[in-house]
Amino acid sequence: MANRLGVCQNNMRKFFLFILLVVLTIDISFAQKPIITLDVVLKDTWESAVSPAICNNGNFVKYVKSDKGKDTLVIKSVKGSWIRKFPNVKDCFFTDDSRSAIFIKDTDSLCILALGRNEITCKLQVTSFQLFTKEKKQCLAYQIKNSGNDLLIQELNTGNTHRFKNINNYLISPDGKKIILSRHSKNNMVILKWVDLITMYQNDFWEGSDPLNMFFDKGSMKLAFITDGGSEIEGKSIWCFNQATETILKLIDNATTGLGNNLRLENISKFSIDGQRIFLTLKEKTYLVPKADAAKVDVWSYTDEKLQSQQLVEDVSVNSMFYKGPKDYAAIIDLKSCHILQLQYQSDEIEQITNGNNDDWMMVVNRKGEKNESSWNKKSKPSYFLVSTKTAYREEMKLPYYDLSPSGKLLISTDDLGNFFSYDLKTGSVIDISRTIPVGAGDARDDTPAKKDNRGLTFWGQWLVNEEMLLIYDRYDIWLVDPYGVKPPVNLTNGFGRRNLMVFRFIGSNERIRFHRNERIVLSAFDLNNKNNGFYSLVLGKKADPMKLTMGAYIYCGAGYGYPEQDINGEKPLKSLDAESYLITRSSATESPNFFWTKDFKSFKPLSTVVPEKKFNWLTSELKLFKTLDGGYGQGILYKPENFDPKKRYPVIVYYYEHKSERLNQYYRPDLMADANINLPLLVSQGYLVFIPDIHYKVGRIGESALNSIVAAGKYLADLNYVNASKIGLSGHSFGGFETNYVITHSKFFAAAFAGSATSNQINRVGSYDLNTGRGLSDYLKLQQSRMGSDLWERPDVYIDNSPVFNADKVTTPVLLMNNKNDAIVHFDQGTQFFMALRRLNKKAWMLQYDGESHNLYQSINKKDLTTRVLQFFDHYLKRAPAPIWMTRGIAAKDKGIKDGLELDTMIKTPGPGLLTPEEQRKIDGYSKIPLGEKLKPLIQNKN
Repeated sequence: MANRLGVCQNNMRKFFLFILLVVLTIDISFAQKPIITLDVVLKDTWESAVSPAICNNGNFVKYVKSDKGKDTLVIKSVKGSWIRKFPNVKDCFFTDDSRSAIFIKDTDSLCILALGRNEITCKLQVTSFQLFTKEKKQCLAYQIKNSGNDLLIQELNTGNTHRFKNINNYLISPDGKKIILSRHSKNNMVILKWVDLITMYQNDFWEGSDPLNMFFDKGSMKLAFITDGGSEIEGKSIWCFNQATETILKLIDNATTGLGNNLRLENISKFSIDGQRIFLTLKEKTYLVPKADAAKVDVWSYTDEKLQSQQLVEDVSVNSMFYKGPKDYAAIIDLKSCHILQLQYQSDEIEQITNGNNDDWMMVVNRKGEKNESSWNKKSKPSYFLVSTKTAYREEMKLPYYDLSPSGKLLISTDDLGNFFSYDLKTGSVIDISRTIPVGAGDARDDTPAKKDNRGLTFWGQWLVNEEMLLIYDRYDIWLVDPYGVKPPVNLTNGFGRRNLMVFRFIGSNERIRFHRNERIVLSAFDLNNKNNGFYSLVLGKKADPMKLTMGAYIYCGAGYGYPEQDINGEKPLKSLDAESYLITRSSATESPNFFWTKDFKSFKPLSTVVPEKKFNWLTSELKLFKTLDGGYGQGILYKPENFDPKKRYPVIVYYYEHKSERLNQYYRPDLMADANINLPLLVSQGYLVFIPDIHYKVGRIGESALNSIVAAGKYLADLNYVNASKIGLSGHSFGGFETNYVITHSKFFAAAFAGSATSNQINRVGSYDLNTGRGLSDYLKLQQSRMGSDLWERPDVYIDNSPVFNADKVTTPVLLMNNKNDAIVHFDQGTQFFMALRRLNKKAWMLQYDGESHNLYQSINKKDLTTRVLQFFDHYLKRAPAPIWMTRGIAAKDKGIKDGLELDTMIKTPGPGLLTPEEQRKIDGYSKIPLGEKLKPLIQNKN
């Protein structure tokens, strides 16, 4: 017995020793994970899985795995273990019968892979291919790079193949029954051949110049195309071939348009759905050339409908991305009369209204001035017109209509407050169909002055069949709404979303889906409390709460799904055409996006295993609630390194832009910094904590609102045992950069700050404009993101208070700025004004300016440089690392591009004093203690 007990004790000791060794091994391997460095980022070898697809029967999927700059196509079964991988592949498609995958490998090998089997056939020297369906038969068209440039059409199920020689180009009809072949004739003209792929009847119907574009009608019996005759008088011509009569007709050319000398034919875009019209574009002829001996002067006038700066960008600056040049105008050709009807004129903006079966209407918005000035500029007030694309008749409307009901009887519209209306095309009656939805003004929770009263209702073109109801979203729930305004609206999700602060949307995104009553619907769901994402289901028309399928700390569906903050990157589930089989993309803060298969949205089978983050000291994310300075509460995300040690005291960087807490589970890829939007994996892996607080704004008090959240967040962090309270820094870009500048001029709490492309003087911005578009910024300041809520002359105090430059004397925080000369949005002088003020006041400040860069950096060499300097800046002030030479000694202008100053300074430990004399320093110390309000009192008293 004693011997048996001794053996047992020995075995137990061995077992516990084994467990201890396992734990130690795990700890050692965990601690030894390398950090993410600049070298890791620069190698750009981050694994990813992209380009997913699922076949029609739902049994096979494909995706591309990218690793170390090489792409590999992966095709696999969702139920079994069958899998195939192919490097260097492009253009992979599944056949409709789900029997094959077709792709091009090694640039010119067309491969047909039998799904679920090992059979693969390859055709060499194939330049391109196209899959199409002809009378329910899947066909393959592919072109061979040989002396004849042959085109082959193969029926996949029978193998029957037709070969056409010397083909330059081809166009397959929508029904797959016809094909147009293009080849060169002996006299170097182009011959077009019409081929009926059912009867193999062939007809050469055109010989002439090369068509610029070609379009079939819906019935695949007519072909329209445009040619350029080269003649200045004739110019472009539009032709139509009718296979039923085997006739080709020149419909019109520039000489016969009847449009006068100012307009010319530009292009055609499509047949109308009924096949009776062709949609086309007209273009103004070339502008007059300025006189060589004339003074080149811009005359700015108070009566200009648009600023001269905007006119120059849109009408004159050819190299501008916003240059409109000679304007385009929409028109149609009536095929019976061959007459052109112009649908669009000067100052018209158009939008086609269609439901897929009807394209008889366009909505035209006419405004002469800039729309951002519509709050005060009478020329910017829009007029709305409903235009018939059959007759060009215009009817002025009170609202813009942008959606057509399935029957084509009703138009749907919304106004600036989020109300929805239907317009009966037959009777002309307008009905407010959303008036009885119990959602009040401001429910959108948009705190910009322009949208503060918006109800937050949206419509994505989704209806019940038979046009019985349409579906409208509020901030949380989905409503069934009677388009005729008779039946009361029904809350499809039973108010569950609003009660539980959960956002529901259809997983079909904005597709034009027609739903049936009693149909089971899968919804995407986003929980605003804990930021979990997942899926619920409901039965359409059944009054009950949605049923949870799955929810978790993941991201499935993204910004296109109407979440209020529109700031979540995800992917729409892909459904197979013929089965309840779905391909899902899922990710989290700690898991790279990967693909999963499901049929019930409850259990998920992994299909890809891309986990590059497992190789490094990654990050974790936590949702935190903190008390703001005004006594309220805010949410924020705290990021920690994977090897976080609660016994250590960490430096923290507080980063912000509006509100980001919805991105709690968002995956971030390591990357170089293009601005002050810090790269989370890079900084957290190197031992920083990062906190991102939400900021909620009060109109006219944006700086104070930022201070309320950011300083409160800093104080909340300082109370955590694992935070070094004296080593908390700030980083913000653009609007966030302004907030950085404001906070450091109103608080001494932070140890260092980085502000990228930041504003400092709102008064200066009132008279400024966007250099890209030429549009003035005053309305942006008053009504949009800057949220001033008033004009400068109405409340100058608001503009002064929100201009950090006026409080530059209060700064005690070392600050790094980045402002670039080519920044069209935040002009360079916004940076120089603040920097020169700080320099004059003997504040520790640096400013980076990258040649050729604008609001953000685009050149890799500059991104690397910025990332390096930002890390050095924060490492010095938050980690006590040695300072680099560019911070201690500076870089002379003559040494730009020669010396970078990135070497650590071995002589000077930290940046020292500036240029002020002792007398000037005492003077500044004195008036920096006086609040700005006190300094303004004499001005106010003198005014009174």
